[in-house]
Amino acid sequence: FAWACTATNCNVIIQRHSRSVDPTKHCCGRCQGKLIEIEVPGRNGDGAGGNGANGYTPKKERKASEFALFVKSQSTNVRRSLARERKCDTKQVSQADVMKECGRLWQIRKMTEGTSSSSSSSSSS
Repeated sequence: FAWACTATNCNVIIQRHSRSVDPTKHCCGRCQGKLIEIEVPGRNGDGAGGNGANGYTPKKERKASEFALFVKSQSTNVRRSLARERKCDTKQVSQADVMKECGRLWQIRKMTEGTSSSSSSSSSS
């Protein structure tokens, strides 16, 4: 993980093994400028150059996948239903069990989407 200072005359790059730098709380130690997360120079065959601040490539924000959004919206309901089935508290249902059930529900959802779209196209002809 790497962060670069956004000041034009400052070439500071901060590298860490973990994402421990929070740009909203931390600043450049040399000039107190803002930090932006960048791609680590030399990774992905991009060399050390780029077109962001000071020639570095800014880190791209990735969109959450459909599955991630599905898990986010359904995990609370799944945890409650598993707790009801097992007659226990929701805190006693493990995250692994919740994820397994979310995966099973996702597979069912994908299969029903696939069959409904193919059956609707065949019934219209």
